[in-house]
Amino acid sequence: WGDLRRHADQALQLQKRWPDDFFIQYQVHRTLLWDRRVDAAAKLLTGIRELPLGNVETSLALAEARQACAEGRRADAEAILASAKYDTTGSRWSMLMLLGRQQEATERLMALEREGNVFALSGFLTYAEFDPTPFPSLMRILEREQVKRPPPVPLPFACPPSGK
Repeated sequence: WGDLRRHADQALQLQKRWPDDFFIQYQVHRTLLWDRRVDAAAKLLTGIRELPLGNVETSLALAEARQACAEGRRADAEAILASAKYDTTGSRWSMLMLLGRQQEATERLMALEREGNVFALSGFLTYAEFDPTPFPSLMRILEREQVKRPPPVPLPFACPPSGK
């Protein structure tokens, strides 16, 4: 995950180039949070809220939850998780990871393992926080292809533990 500062600076250039593209803004927001630029991410999120949303409510809810966690507002992130209307496996997994509920997040993906849907599981390899070791079907492919995956990286913008 190397030079995050440089990647965040490049992401800001993309954000300026495509100010009306929700998904670019969404990814830049996440990149800023990875780089611990919480205030810059909050400012960007204000602009994201003003974009025409169409069918991106789940992504906006996830961005709102990430920002809440980064600011230490766990209760707000939990409320977003509880009220998520447009639930997908990926968004629910991300929300659970934000809240530090890794075991529950892993269990959420176990349905893919049971179905033999390695393709869907492999999509989570793009997330630094994803741990493939609980998924034997995915691990067999990674081992067969001699993929040397680094250990999962904790989210720098995860919510503080409950009760804190």
